Order: sequence, then structure tokens, then C-alpha cells
Amino acid sequence: MKDYGQLAKDVIEAVGGKENIAHFTHCVTRLRFNLKNDALVNVEEVKKIKGVIGAQFSTNQFQVIIGQDVEMAYEEACKLLDMSPEKGVDENLDKDLTSKEPFSVKRVVNGVIDALSGSLVAILPAMIAGGMIKMIYTLLGPTMLNVLSDTSSTYRILSIVGDAAFYFLPVYCAYTAAKKFNADVVIALLLCSVLIHPQLIELINSGEPLNVYGIPMKGVGYANTVLASVMIVYVQSLIEKVLKKYSPAMLRTIIVPLCTTLIMLPVALCVLGPLGSWIGELLSKAVLLIHDIFGPLAVALIAATFLLLVTTGAHQTLGTFCITQLFTIGYDDILLPASIASGFAVVAAALAFGIRSKDKDDKSLGFSCAVSQIFGGASEPTLFGILFPHKRIWGCLMVGAFAGGLYMGITKVACYLLAPSVYLVFMSFGGPASNTVNGLIGVAIAFAVTFVLTFFFGVTNKKGE
Repeated sequence: MKDYGQLAKDVIEAVGGKENIAHFTHCVTRLRFNLKNDALVNVEEVKKIKGVIGAQFSTNQFQVIIGQDVEMAYEEACKLLDMSPEKGVDENLDKDLTSKEPFSVKRVVNGVIDALSGSLVAILPAMIAGGMIKMIYTLLGPTMLNVLSDTSSTYRILSIVGDAAFYFLPVYCAYTAAKKFNADVVIALLLCSVLIHPQLIELINSGEPLNVYGIPMKGVGYANTVLASVMIVYVQSLIEKVLKKYSPAMLRTIIVPLCTTLIMLPVALCVLGPLGSWIGELLSKAVLLIHDIFGPLAVALIAATFLLLVTTGAHQTLGTFCITQLFTIGYDDILLPASIASGFAVVAAALAFGIRSKDKDDKSLGFSCAVSQIFGGASEPTLFGILFPHKRIWGCLMVGAFAGGLYMGITKVACYLLAPSVYLVFMSFGGPASNTVNGLIGVAIAFAVTFVLTFFFGVTNKKGE
């Protein structure tokens, strides 16, 4: 059993103590620190702490990889920091710190990735739940098991729930983006609800010219979209700051929400909404162009290098591509198949490492990493606990992921839903039965090649190889 209290105490000391922490939170596998002075962090000491799998600086944060039990370490750290687990410290502290950084392309890229990941990752539970419900009523419906009639109330209600999970994405994203940018949540929900209001949709479908305060408005459908919401709420947060600064205190509760809404209407409907739609279409075309140029190799190359993208956080941006593809053409035959092949290769590498290792701690690490990937969809424990210390295993994994991705690329495997974890991957494959069969063959190839290579050639029981 891990001593989470001691683990939390050691981590806090190694990052420069309580006084050096501006903002503290956690995700699925990592403790995330925004620090006042990064130079005070002893990264190597953090990595040596018992219970820590790895550590790194990423997107203006210092991240300590704990694994699936990160929440227990987080709660103990909150006790030491005198903060509630449900409430983080003031988000403006880390924003003020990052605003002092000199302008650079890297800073802009990191900021965009952080904004997208912070807004989009939080809505995945709704998408996963909706996708699984779609799978359930399709499986039980007249086209498959015929347990439910498509005219039955149960079938209809499940269909409504499944569709609602995706149709109202602009509203879900408004909430998460408002939390991310410290904007007024209710005003964000109001602005993004306008995007999918039935009367607006009716006006757009009518084809008549539209305008806001005389400013021409392009008719665009926003159901199932997310990029427009992120941009709208970000600009909203900036406008709110200005209005709060210059509004009389006694009238602020009226002036700020009213003026924010009135100012944002043309900004949202005439500029940012259409811009978000255009960017989504552009991303979709870019993915299709990559596929046209590289063919099956596109899937294989992304699968082989997917974990490299995870280390930089760029995989969150690729999630935007996936979502765009699913909502634009109904499926994704590049990024999702590649990430699935990579996920199975991770499981294989972790299992082979656990079975082949002589050290008891390494065996435990291997099996726990495999469980984290299978049930939690978290590759970070394997990445930082096994692959970084054992580079040869990473090479084996890349070969296995490439092989599985290449097969899926050649057979044009498509994914129609987002699978939450490896053990539910079957729900991603749909369409013709051959698509599911080829998808399962592809992941089997990724798993088998990675496992065999890691077992016989990857594990040397010497770190650094």
C-alpha cells in the first residue's frame, strides 16, 4: 500500500514548498502544479519519490505522474496545502504568472493546446455516454437483435438521449470553456445556446439574408460543434474583465451581463461562429489530404508516433480533428484507428515488461500500467514509468503500433464512435461487419507484434536500454 500522505509531502517539498505553488489540480493520472518559480523544482528528486512514475514540465505546468490512484495523492496534498479537494486556488494566479512570459510561438502553441484540451477533455464523458447509448439501442433495435421496436418508447427515449449528447455539444463546451477561462458560466451558456436555438436554425434554413445590428451574418449550423464555443467564451472572458474594471460597483451586476451579451452577439454570430465552422471544415480537409497523400502509411505513422504526441500534449489537439471528422463525415479512418493501435501496443508492452521483469517492483509496475491503459485509457503511467527508462521497449512498441496501424490503413478501418478505454474498443468500429473484423485484426497485430518484440528483445532489466 502506498503512503499517500508521505508521497504528497515529498512532492510538495520537491517542487519548492507550499509557498511556490500558485495553482494546484489533478487529472486522470497526474498532479498538476502552476508554480511561481520553476527553477526551484528538483525534477530528478521528484522522479525518485516512491509512488511517482514520472515528472515533466508541459504547457506551463509541472506535472507529476502518479497513475490511476492520483486522486488519493491529490487529497492528501490538499490537506497539506490547506485547500479543499473540490476547490482549487485562484486560477488568476497562474494566469498572471504566464502573462509575464515573453511572447513566443511556443507560448502561443502551448496556450492553444491548453485551451482546447481544458475545454474539450471535460466533455468526453457526455460523448462516451452518448456513444454507448447509441450502441445499446442500435444493438437492441430492429436492425440487429430486434429486442426493441423502433416505435417503442424505450427505443425512442434512448435515441433522444444518444442524439442529445452530441447535438448540444456547443452548450456543454460553453460550460467547460467558461470554467477554463474564468468567464461567467451562465452568460456563456446563454450565448452558446443561441447557436442552436430552433428559431435561429429556422431563419438560417429559410435562406433569407441575416444581420446583427446591420452587420451581415453568415448562416451556419452549429449543432455538434465545439470550436466556435471555445472561441466565443474566450472572447467573452476578455470583455467581462474590461466591463468589470470600468463599471460602477453598484451597477456592475446589471451592466456586465447585459453589455457582455449585447457585445458578444455580433462577435459570436457574425465572426467567431462562422470562423469556428470554417476552421472545422479546414481541419477535416487537412486530415483527408494527409490520407490522400500518404494513404495507409498515414495511419501507421501516427500510430507509431502517437506517444510522442502525448508527451507534448499535442494529442489533445488531435482530439479536435477526431471530433471534427465524426461530426463532418460521420467517421474517422486515420486518427482514431491510429490511437487505438497505439493503445493496444501500450498494453502489450506493459504486460510483457511485467511478465519478463525479474524485479518485483517492476513486475507490479508493468501490470498496473497495463490495467491503467485497459480500463482507464491512460498511457502516461507506461510512458513515464516504463518507456522513458527503457528506450528499447519504446522501439518495440513503435514497431508493433506501426504494424497494426498499417493493416488498419490498408483495410481502410473506420471508427464511428469514441471508445473510452481499450476494453470497450469494439464500440468504435461500426459500419460493415468487415470493418469491425479488420479493426480487431489490426489491434491484434499491434498487440502481438509489440508483446513478442518486448518479451524477447525489449526487456533487458537495465534502465536506459
